[in-house]
Amino acid sequence: MSEHAARRIARDAGLTVSVAEACTVLDISKGTGYALIKRGEWPTRTLRLGRRIRIPTAELLDVCGVSTDAA
Repeated sequence: MSEHAARRIARDAGLTVSVAEACTVLDISKGTGYALIKRGEWPTRTLRLGRRIRIPTAELLDVCGVSTDAA
């Protein structure tokens, strides 16, 4: 993912993003993302809100090596 795209996400996203958005950032398919979550191998915390799964934006950007201070 480009630095520009990561900064846009940091600017535009709220505190969390959907699994689909996180998968786009990590350049993996949604199927792979959900499989990683199911196996407990997703690289950040996952927040389960009813049937929804959300990913903390700051943690996702940290995994990508993007500072949230510069966003």
